Amino acid sequence: LARAARTETEIVLAADRRIGQNFAATWAQLTQEIFGVRPALSMTDDHRVQNAALPAEKIAEFLDRIEFKSGLEAGQNPGAPRWAWSNPAWKIAFLRGVVDASAHFHRTPALILEGLSPRRLQSAQRLLESLGRAPKSGESGSLRIEGRESLESYYRQVGTTNLKLRDQLRAFFGPGEGGPAVGGGGRRRQDRRR
Repeated sequence: LARAARTETEIVLAADRRIGQNFAATWAQLTQEIFGVRPALSMTDDHRVQNAALPAEKIAEFLDRIEFKSGLEAGQNPGAPRWAWSNPAWKIAFLRGVVDASAHFHRTPALILEGLSPRRLQSAQRLLESLGRAPKSGESGSLRIEGRESLESYYRQVGTTNLKLRDQLRAFFGPGEGGPAVGGGGRRRQDRRR
């Protein structure tokens, strides 16, 4: 829910080309696994953004508990809920969701988190620091995980479900260079080429 907006009737995640349009489908699948409700997917007329719309009434009680109130735009989202801090696995899962929904890869190398509310950005920074990372504040309220070693370490510990990030990291680190273990999928891609 890191970059989603909530209306009276639904929660909408807008996945643009920067974070990867296919992340809307990944988000829809994760949401169905967690809440038992599958969001509807649609593409904007200009084909630049894929939206995933989840009926809010199905999970309204949960959303209210985490202070994700109706009428919040993506830039107004609350910080990390208390439960995210209470267990190392939950901390990692929450952070993975925030990064997957808000980060893009830069070849310097860096992951740049953008479009988060100030409270969510502060939570992401504190979560990264609690995992031994040293994120840097960037321009316009962004957060950066910089350097090859930092990125490899982050992905070994946290991972990603964002296919675009995974593909970009694989391309950057290259096969056989000891790059991060960022999830499955590489073998299937090679098999399809044969």
